[in-house]
Amino acid sequence: MDNLSQEPQERTLEEKLQDTREEWTTIVKDLSSKMKDLPGIESLLNQVYIKRQECVEYLSSLMVTYGKLQRAHKVLYAQRYNFYKTSAQLRYSNDSAISTQIDAEPQMNELNEKLDFIRVHVEAMRETLKTIDNLIYGISQRTRIYEMLNGLKF
Repeated sequence: MDNLSQEPQERTLEEKLQDTREEWTTIVKDLSSKMKDLPGIESLLNQVYIKRQECVEYLSSLMVTYGKLQRAHKVLYAQRYNFYKTSAQLRYSNDSAISTQIDAEPQMNELNEKLDFIRVHVEAMRETLKTIDNLIYGISQRTRIYEMLNGLKF
């Protein structure tokens, strides 16, 4: 038997981010479906606020990670640029030729790929946060309509 086939495969960054997006999609769908239960709307509002805060904290940590990757990208790019500008065996005619050469390096490709994955994930999480904010607005409007129709206060 081959030992490599029995070891669990490490998940890629893309897969991990996709799983997180799916998890948040499920959370938002669950919160949205609970809006139908008007008597439980007060506890729903508390749940929505908690989930909103979790989303904000996750987005914040994601932005820190993105910032670290950007800094690493800039440092690596500057190092490679200086190498190609001063120490390389070939002389490049202009900066765009050097930039093309740097972007073709596997290390830069990997870093660029991670940056792209996280950038897309940040945008998705921002949209999730907007959706949660819309849920909060919808809950307050639903409560107001119910109060107007029935003359009740929650």
